[in-house]
Amino acid sequence: MTSSAQPTYREVVDDNGRVYRIGETDRDILGRSRAWMVWLPWISMMAISSSEYAFTSAEDTLADAHGWHGSHIFWLLGAWVLFQAAVAFPAGKLRESGKLSARAAMMLGAAGSLMGYLALAYSPNVFFAYLGFSFFGGGAAGFVYATCVNMVGKWYPERKGGKTGFVNGGFAYGSVPFIFIFTSYMDLANYQGVLFAVGVFLAGLVAVSGFFFKDPPKNWWPPHVDPLGAASDPRSHGPCARTRRPSSSSRRWRPSRPASCP
Repeated sequence: MTSSAQPTYREVVDDNGRVYRIGETDRDILGRSRAWMVWLPWISMMAISSSEYAFTSAEDTLADAHGWHGSHIFWLLGAWVLFQAAVAFPAGKLRESGKLSARAAMMLGAAGSLMGYLALAYSPNVFFAYLGFSFFGGGAAGFVYATCVNMVGKWYPERKGGKTGFVNGGFAYGSVPFIFIFTSYMDLANYQGVLFAVGVFLAGLVAVSGFFFKDPPKNWWPPHVDPLGAASDPRSHGPCARTRRPSSSSRRWRPSRPASCP
């Protein structure tokens, strides 16, 4: 005689209606520590950042090489920022709806990032620079930024602030070594090769990191942390936190609550 295996998790609902899925560890889901979902987004954020911050270090060489002066340089970067911001919100919505996986978003980001560097190196005119760098490169940064921040929040729902801040920091200081390269080494004789090599390297980092991205199940909560909070949290004092448990005759979930709940 056999019996159906019980699910390895349960769902707890707090007084505010928030659902917490408890039982599975990060290693059950990922096969490794969830710390990977901090380090990999951090690497990706550092890789994508040089498109914006290091661009200003390369602008003199690019202006001389392509004849982009004055407003062109300003608007290339301005449009990059615009498309980054414009893409981040819909990318986040697609991720939350399940229509876009984390891995797919990161692959799009890697491809767009590479196109941005190729546009800076080889664009025959400023239109292709706007298309490649501002549109594809900026949009790629939006995909990567939204995915990385979202990923950290999902894997560390109990302490998002510090982890998210750490990953966000990568978007700033990741560009530092490339600022040095663009200001001290790149010139009119080698700018195409330098931009190509940097673009391939950084896009590769985004792609390789993104390949290992994996979302936890919806509403996942680490089993070693009380989702209702510490004893000092007033939301955890009441007896009315509800759990969802499996029916004895099926694997569908039904809610239950203590008899003292209204």
